[in-house]
Amino acid sequence: MAMKNEHLLHLLDYYNNQFENDLKKLVINKPNDTILSLADFFNIDEKTVFWGDRDWGNIENDLKEIGQNNREAFLLCLFSITLIDHTLFKELEGSKSHFYNDFRNVTAYPKFGWLGSSPNFENPKKIVTIPEQLAIENFHQIRQYPQNFATLFERICTNILQPVRFTIFVNNTNQFITNLIKDEHLILEEGDKGTIFEVIYNAISGILKN
Repeated sequence: MAMKNEHLLHLLDYYNNQFENDLKKLVINKPNDTILSLADFFNIDEKTVFWGDRDWGNIENDLKEIGQNNREAFLLCLFSITLIDHTLFKELEGSKSHFYNDFRNVTAYPKFGWLGSSPNFENPKKIVTIPEQLAIENFHQIRQYPQNFATLFERICTNILQPVRFTIFVNNTNQFITNLIKDEHLILEEGDKGTIFEVIYNAISGILKN
């Protein structure tokens, strides 16, 4: 129990005090003038920047400045904010929604994806599955204490959903998670069995059962 509590305190302390600084260490790519001139068509805004590349091809550069002791916490927080941003973007109809723009004005999180002739958005699931597949992070502690991820995820939801708290879609955290868990990017597939994504999916689902 002591180890579980220590791990949870580390996750929450990291999110509250270090994550925003580490988020700035991601390698960022900005849309070119042609893409920006068609921002409405591509459903982006002037603050939109991208990180990661296709199938997170830039993972080594993105993580090289993240301390090993914080890597699991960083990836869990990064997955959480990306999934939340993705869900709001989809459910609130992206940049055409003043509710989503209110959220963007406060957070302005970089987008997981890459730039070609148009912006391309990656599946948030890959933020945890690719590091595991490449043996960059084994997520040993969160496998031991999955409830700690559920607590962290609830905390992040409660914190960053404030700008859209009074919309019909997000009037409480559980309602938001109910919508989020139905998203096609969060579906638990046959190939996810035994992976860290299955652990995370079950932890998020478990929030609604408590």
